[in-house]
Amino acid sequence: MPGTVGQQPAEARQAIERCRDRIGEIIELHAAELLAPAYHARNRHMVDRAQMVIGFPLEGPEGTSGTWQTINYASSQGKPRLIVPV
Repeated sequence: MPGTVGQQPAEARQAIERCRDRIGEIIELHAAELLAPAYHARNRHMVDRAQMVIGFPLEGPEGTSGTWQTINYASSQGKPRLIVPV
């Protein structure tokens, strides 16, 4: 997550607590502000640690959404990608 668990909505914090026994690690990036750069950093962090990326972009032409930025970053890293338009 881009910030900390404490910055997440109550529902997200509760979901984490309910699943705590199945969560191996929570990585907090400690972003000062939860704006686009923090989300992009989070997405790159996930791609860097993944063997494959599955993206669910909105149907239509390739755009500049965070989903496409993440898919394209995975491509630049030579990671296999599965793109499932929704």
